[in-house]
Amino acid sequence: PMQALDVSAAGKFFSSEASAVKLGKASKFGYQHDLTGAKTYEVFSKSRDVFVKMPDKNEPMEDFSSTVHVMKTRLVNDLRTASRSRWISNREDGRLDCRKLSRAVVSGATNVYKTKTDALKLDTAVVLAIDHSGSMHGDKLALAGKIAQVFGEVLACINVPFMVYGYSTITVDFTPPDRDRYARWNRLWIGTYKEFGEPWSTARTRCSSMDDNVQTNTLDGESILYGARQLVERPEKNKILFVLNDGKPEPRQGNQATVQKHLKATVQAITEARINVVALGIQDDSVRHYYPKHIVVQNLQELEETALQQLSALLRKGLKRGTP
Repeated sequence: PMQALDVSAAGKFFSSEASAVKLGKASKFGYQHDLTGAKTYEVFSKSRDVFVKMPDKNEPMEDFSSTVHVMKTRLVNDLRTASRSRWISNREDGRLDCRKLSRAVVSGATNVYKTKTDALKLDTAVVLAIDHSGSMHGDKLALAGKIAQVFGEVLACINVPFMVYGYSTITVDFTPPDRDRYARWNRLWIGTYKEFGEPWSTARTRCSSMDDNVQTNTLDGESILYGARQLVERPEKNKILFVLNDGKPEPRQGNQATVQKHLKATVQAITEARINVVALGIQDDSVRHYYPKHIVVQNLQELEETALQQLSALLRKGLKRGTP
């Protein structure tokens, strides 16, 4: 079963103190072992980290109806094929159950119908985490925004709750005197486009202008941990974290080697917590170094093939038999 996130009293993950953040008793979200010269992943300060809700946009939306229709149709058909359905007898309405006709004649019973169970009950929650660093500026972040919109339309159509956020950093105008001590001293930036429970109809326009929100660098380990924490709080059994990224972690104001090793350890810890982590390399295959499950997407057309297969396989894990 999913284990609850326990931030240990020994320290705070985003603080300047050395700390361990544990997920239950089995796996760790913080690391006491050596990370290229740093005994722990240590942050100078979290006091100026930025967590914002992205503003609504009143701009024309690009039409992705063709791609959405193809993905939704194939996905629903695949899920129906994979799901188990059954007939429930003794119903007052539905399809006539021929086996009950004699009873109807003899006793006048009216419960001689049967209904089929709903084959698409998906006990699943999804988070999309999108790199907003400078290297994503232009076509890459525009493509990531389109992918988010397509995923959003498809997930909304099949009633799977989901969240979308961007991540990056904000540069600070100082360097600590003991800089070698810290994994990073810049500011973490998290911009939320859609929260869980928020209607997609009110959030979709925000994803159409992601390229307007490009920031500077990346702290991928901390950033995807934010998404994992949102999933841990969800009641759904099947939890999926998609990470859209175009390269290796680059803090600029920090220790690059520490940050890169931290990402690998974080992906492993999240996976051990039974959260499915899949990276979508946006026109870049660097994700293969950090994410065991990954695909590379060059354009929106490839989404119908590569990403659809991953999404379908992961959603099937959340299938459960419904009730009429």
